[in-house]
Amino acid sequence: YIPYTDRALGWHTDGCYNDADHLINGFILHCVRAADSGGINHLLDPEIAYLLLRDEDPEFIDGLMLPNALTIPENRRSGKIIRAEQSGPALSIDPKTSGLHMRYTARKSYVVWLDDPRVKAALEFLEQMLTSSSEFIFSVKLEPGSGLVGNNVLHNRTEFTDSMNEENKRLIYRVYYLDRIANT
Repeated sequence: YIPYTDRALGWHTDGCYNDADHLINGFILHCVRAADSGGINHLLDPEIAYLLLRDEDPEFIDGLMLPNALTIPENRRSGKIIRAEQSGPALSIDPKTSGLHMRYTARKSYVVWLDDPRVKAALEFLEQMLTSSSEFIFSVKLEPGSGLVGNNVLHNRTEFTDSMNEENKRLIYRVYYLDRIANT
């Protein structure tokens, strides 16, 4: 799996493949050792993405909130289902917290976006936004002892070059939470 390599990760939110009862809403990243070079994260708050999408065309929101806007196909290995297909909205509102939740992946394989003109147009707009030099996209390279705490955000990671010495290889701990950060 690409996240466990030194390759670049495209834009995504964590847990797109989780079922509706196990959505990732928060996370912690802690850097023990940084890569020799690269490994920069770019971050965009989904609530900002929502506002920009809505302001461009409210139909984008309607499309992304469809109950089957995004499907992650089942994952099979040696004929056994490792993870069942997960279909759901790309944007939803948590009924307990009224917080916005976003499921998104820029990957082109092992993902099925609903064949709906609103969804297609929203994805095109979002892709343009994510590849722009938007003032709303933050960049950070975690250094030893640093970390990030937040709600599940849109993010990517540049490729990185790691140390040849096993004891100096990049080491980032991450924890996912089903709950958002309180009062956010």
